[in-house]
Amino acid sequence: MAENLYAQPDVFTASSIVHEFMHPFGSAGNNDHYSTPACRARLGMSPGASTDLRLSQEHCGMCPDLFLNFRPR
Repeated sequence: MAENLYAQPDVFTASSIVHEFMHPFGSAGNNDHYSTPACRARLGMSPGASTDLRLSQEHCGMCPDLFLNFRPR
C-alpha cells in the first residue's frame, strides 16, 4: 500500500526513533502528537490534514511545529 509509509520496515523503525527523539522538543506531552487538539489549534490544521495518514507518517506522528524547535538557530 503506497499510502502507508510504515508498511516499509526501515521507515517504521526510523520513524519510531525520530518520534521518541522529538518528544523533549515539545512542551505539551501527549498533545505534541500529530492531530491532537493542541496540535491542530497551534497549526490551524484543516480537518483533511488532521486525518491524513501520509502527512502524519511524514512527521513521524509528531506535530509538525516540533521540528522547528529542533533545527539549528
